[in-house]
Amino acid sequence: MPPPSPPRPIDADSLFKIGSYDLRKEGVAILTALAEEWNDKYANRTQGVLVLIKAYADGLGTPSYNEELTMKRTKSAQAALEEGGALRGASYYKVPCGQRGVVPRSTATGKRTSGIRATPGVADQSRRTVIIRFFPRPLTVESKTILEKDKKC
Repeated sequence: MPPPSPPRPIDADSLFKIGSYDLRKEGVAILTALAEEWNDKYANRTQGVLVLIKAYADGLGTPSYNEELTMKRTKSAQAALEEGGALRGASYYKVPCGQRGVVPRSTATGKRTSGIRATPGVADQSRRTVIIRFFPRPLTVESKTILEKDKKC
């Protein structure tokens, strides 16, 4: 059984217009390519896939607005992943973080840095992030542990 994919952070501004949950044409292409990449590598080696979609917002707007925005963005990302057909039968877990939590960051060598917190009233492009992660089914004990951790903002 292959392990879960590494988290794939995507700049939300490349997927959506600022303040919107409507996917840009380029955003659909990015998500479709991710789905096809997973399918090409693992479709014949697993019994399906669970897709984690986690979205963060910057400090502009109210916390409730950003929570709603990130939920709508996770739903739009799911629709785009399903649309291409590469992830037929997939299960999805959506995590709308809004302004909560710390956006994880990695250096070029893969080492994690401390991450970025939202500052109320501040537009911070580095906070506007969507993270996609694929978990092959059936979930192993290790995958379940990773998934539980990733469900938190």
